[in-house]
Amino acid sequence: FVHDDQETIELLTWSQGTLAHYCHAVFDKHYPISQAGIWADALRQRQAVVVNDYATASGKHGLPEGHASLVRLISVPVMEGDKVRMMMGVGNKAEVYDDFDVETTRLIADSLWRLACKRRAEMRTQASEKSLANAQILVGMGSYELDIAAQRWECSAGLDQVFGISADYERTVSSWLALVHSDDRAMAENHLRGHVVDQRQSFSLEYRIIRQTDKAMRWVFGLGNLTFDDQ
Repeated sequence: FVHDDQETIELLTWSQGTLAHYCHAVFDKHYPISQAGIWADALRQRQAVVVNDYATASGKHGLPEGHASLVRLISVPVMEGDKVRMMMGVGNKAEVYDDFDVETTRLIADSLWRLACKRRAEMRTQASEKSLANAQILVGMGSYELDIAAQRWECSAGLDQVFGISADYERTVSSWLALVHSDDRAMAENHLRGHVVDQRQSFSLEYRIIRQTDKAMRWVFGLGNLTFDDQ
């Protein structure tokens, strides 16, 4: 992976076969691009580089200790706008590399970059969701999603704590109403069914609950916005 400065890189891995059989170079750190040899020309030139006779090629800077010997190589960049984001190299095919080999390497590199971007996005989402959940618990908040047609809801761990319910608590409209203080239950049901479902207005209600864990009375303020599908 190539960083924004287009100088420093993160060397991710060698192929499993290479590591298992004939390469023992350390790949957790790497020297800057400006010190790299001909494989890095793919970054400098923003295009694939093919070297079919490494022994006589010019521009070599030598191989690090433990690196596999090179006979021939392909190095391709993955571009995003005007920057190289990833480099991929293959080497030592028995025959001379041709245009088909270059295009195949490019397609594999592009696919790997898309997978890496997808994984990074998933990790950012997971981290964001975890941070949100922690923040909700700290300030006594929680989030929920109610499927009106199915009459069922799901909620965050933070809301479980507010209501004093366990993970196996049944989550239906009736079970939510069972949590509401008996003096507020009719009001809460009328607000949900009349104001929200019938009139399609946002849910906005302050009401009392009886926590399941300690039977304590608590005031809660609930907010909800409606979204609609084609039906």
